[in-house]
Amino acid sequence: MAISKKGKRPITVRNMDLLWWVGKKVVSPDRTFFVEYLVAPIPTMIKGDPPCVFFRGPTLRGHSRQGGFEGWFVSPDFGTPEAVTPRFVAEIVGWVIDDGPLPDAIPSRSSVARLGSPLGHACSERCA
Repeated sequence: MAISKKGKRPITVRNMDLLWWVGKKVVSPDRTFFVEYLVAPIPTMIKGDPPCVFFRGPTLRGHSRQGGFEGWFVSPDFGTPEAVTPRFVAEIVGWVIDDGPLPDAIPSRSSVARLGSPLGHACSERCA
């Protein structure tokens, strides 16, 4: 089932057409690719938690596995921009889809993983 485009901005990254909830997340129209990013410290995070992204999709950093990937993953520190721009979002999505080392999963016991899944299920061991 396709996602409604209402209230979302189209964005293309590396020839991939995506829909962007400005300031929050990016998803493919067919829902097979999903990235949520944190752009500022949030109250439930503990000082020292690594920067991270929530990702769901079949391929992460050029690596595939049966069942795909879903969970919070350590990411580079993309900084905290004054405004979340298409260029900033493209940098995050580009990192997710470009070939590179597979990032570490955030353990389910961390304060970030306790945020849960932005997809509506409790973040459990399947997110780690």
